[in-house]
Amino acid sequence: MNDDELRQIGHIIRAYLEPLWIRLHESDLKWGRAKEMPTPLSSAMCRHTSLFAKRLLEGLGQDGWTIVSGDVLRGGMITPPGYVIARDAPSSPHWWLEHPEHGQLDLTADQFGLEEVIIAPTGSAPYEGCERHERPDRVRSLLGMMRNWEGDARGSWWHHEEQRAAYEQLQEQVRTTLGMDAEPEIAGASFAP
Repeated sequence: MNDDELRQIGHIIRAYLEPLWIRLHESDLKWGRAKEMPTPLSSAMCRHTSLFAKRLLEGLGQDGWTIVSGDVLRGGMITPPGYVIARDAPSSPHWWLEHPEHGQLDLTADQFGLEEVIIAPTGSAPYEGCERHERPDRVRSLLGMMRNWEGDARGSWWHHEEQRAAYEQLQEQVRTTLGMDAEPEIAGASFAP
């Protein structure tokens, strides 16, 4: 997989996740955890998105991804409306993926006024000097939500058949981008950071 394919996959994943981000933001509005719908929609979705992307890529045999969290030095980055970080804070908590070969993959960088999808060498800007944190419990706590997003969970409020069909279409788009033959999803994708 080269950077162009990875960037294209990043945009495909974002297009799939956007309606799910909206649902989460609407829930936050309903329960008073937010005052307005954030712009861009990727705001505060980095942890969810990183875990989802890792599970999808691993499920398609693209192993080696690690979920990284840390406080990103803000510098000239923006704070979108509705985001939880104080505008004068020197750093923001953030989550992204890293791979030994592909470097950093951030699918929610636009929440800081950057490109939607960033692919960069590990440790380079905008994560240069980032204070990293190990937070495996914060990742594991999202496993049930990931099953919903993949159409695998059971619950009266979720449209599993529709979501599962959409997830299978997402998998097919990513396989096509990678030039892979259609094959069943590889079982056992991990959720560990």
